Amino acid sequence: MKKNDGDKKSISTQTAHTLLKDLSRGGSLIKFSGTIQGNSMLPWIKDADTIKIVPITSKIKVGDIVACYEESNSRFVAHRIIKTAHNNIITKGDNCFASDPDIKKEDLAGKVAEIYRKSVPVTFGLGTERHLIAILSRMNILQLLTRIIRKMKFIFS
Repeated sequence: MKKNDGDKKSISTQTAHTLLKDLSRGGSLIKFSGTIQGNSMLPWIKDADTIKIVPITSKIKVGDIVACYEESNSRFVAHRIIKTAHNNIITKGDNCFASDPDIKKEDLAGKVAEIYRKSVPVTFGLGTERHLIAILSRMNILQLLTRIIRKMKFIFS
């Protein structure tokens, strides 16, 4: 672990994933914060936003944003659940056309509980609307709508 500012510590993403998985199984309530890199969750989570991941202590549902470690790229991925099947879930970035490979529930690191953009909380996308977002994402309608809106903003600005 490296010491950062104050009492914050920095650990590798793989170590954080293992720690969060173990804590979730034990029912611990430790929170983990990380800065997002990438645009797969646009428009709700943007590059450089900070997310707080908490252990999964209740049933996860379609629409929840969950985090897991992606071994092929050695990184954390935080994507929305678009479908559940037995012990597996399917996630997808809100800004992606393709879904992620199946993930076993026990391989999840945690659930995204809070999003901050420049220290300001972002609440839309985590409330009851998350179910509709997941349905629109699963049907690839969400991605088309966001692209149309972005083009309209560009045309009319």
